[in-house]
Amino acid sequence: MNVQTAPTPNIAHWKERVELAAAFRWTERLNMHEAVANHFSVSVNDDGTQFLMNPN
Repeated sequence: MNVQTAPTPNIAHWKERVELAAAFRWTERLNMHEAVANHFSVSVNDDGTQFLMNPN
């Protein structure tokens, strides 16, 4: 398995994407992923109007 450690130049907010993915994985590992209204997001700008979030 090839794990990428450096940001890819054309992907914005690489560090935030990696951390959000880690949150998804830990939640599943702790068996807390099946619930009503689960929501994960991270603000990616200073005024808090743009987010990365899970699509479902």
